[in-house]
Amino acid sequence: MNIQFLTGPQDRSIWASPALPGSMHEPGVARSQGVIDSLAHWAIA
Repeated sequence: MNIQFLTGPQDRSIWASPALPGSMHEPGVARSQGVIDSLAHWAIA
């Protein structure tokens, strides 16, 4: 199992992924869950 978390500058939770297979790593999870597109839309990344 693999769960990814995205936190803000003060360690506040912003997002958590669903439980995914352990073979999925950060970039793949972020891409499959739309996190990268959302951050780009809000000019955060």
